[in-house]
Amino acid sequence: HDSAKFKPTSASLVKLGPGCYDHDFIPNCSCNPTCERCGYDYEPVGGRDCITCSDGSNVVPVYADGTGYCGTRMFKPGCYNDDYDLIPNCFCHPTCERCGHDDTPVMDRNCITCADDSEVV
Repeated sequence: HDSAKFKPTSASLVKLGPGCYDHDFIPNCSCNPTCERCGYDYEPVGGRDCITCSDGSNVVPVYADGTGYCGTRMFKPGCYNDDYDLIPNCFCHPTCERCGHDDTPVMDRNCITCADDSEVV
């Protein structure tokens, strides 16, 4: 993700239709089904490339450009790698419901969501 690339403002997003965006609309590109609009990469089709969510919920930012994934309950409990693929035979820290962003994300600092539904700090 290139945060220096075009990033529409909230007002301009209203004018943009659903689909993939870089500097402009990307033809022949389909976003992940959870995303209404996705972007800022040359092929922004992953689950964490959302600009806006299909269900109207807020994007949970992953990148500095504000793109991310939709919904806090999008993934079942467990460990996830950087591509948000479930890591088999991995168990999160007891305070985490979902953890990730590491090869072995088992420390409390690796929480994506908390087991008690509190905010991750």
